[in-house]
Amino acid sequence: MQTNPKTYITEDDRNLLCDRFLYGGAKGGASIVEKMLSEGMPPRDLCLKVLGPVALKLGDLWKEDCVEFLSVSVALMRIEAILDPKVHDELRTDENTRKRAIFANLPGDGHTFGLRMAAYLQRLKGWHIQLILRANYSDLLSEIERSSVEILGLSIGSSSSMHELFTVVKSLRRHRPSLKILVSGSLVATAEHPLHLLGVDAYAATFEEAENMLDELAEQT
Repeated sequence: MQTNPKTYITEDDRNLLCDRFLYGGAKGGASIVEKMLSEGMPPRDLCLKVLGPVALKLGDLWKEDCVEFLSVSVALMRIEAILDPKVHDELRTDENTRKRAIFANLPGDGHTFGLRMAAYLQRLKGWHIQLILRANYSDLLSEIERSSVEILGLSIGSSSSMHELFTVVKSLRRHRPSLKILVSGSLVATAEHPLHLLGVDAYAATFEEAENMLDELAEQT
């Protein structure tokens, strides 16, 4: 496999990694990733140029009915395990740092890979990230309202989550009016309802935009 850190992976590389994460057991894909890191690929490139495209390819395979949903789910879990802060000493950040944020997906939205990847990359930059994944409406609001963190990043991946987004933000504006809210995800660029009317502080369609806005929000807290 081509592992030059200055290049994107080829289509053949991506297909090989998909195959390893799907059928290579718990360490099949992870062993290739470990090799890429040991050969000098920066973690940021690993996420944005390797794992991200592989996750998208896995999604396409399921949509094209080439792979069963369960197999894709297991493969994505194996990829997410690579980003687990419990196995990375460099991701153990200070809870008292000024750069703190909650990252959460909306109730009913099962897509978590992008959020886990964003948390991994921000932790590498010294952010303390509290992840709230797959929580129902009540639990999500309860955790956010109890937290002293002043920045919330909400991920929206499909139009079916738009109602949940409006409901969550509306409630938080009542109970935590000073909370800085950033909405990100592919739906942002195509949303029918202007997100600025919702009362969020920032919104971004790409990871790079969201990352820059997160830093800006940190300066305001």
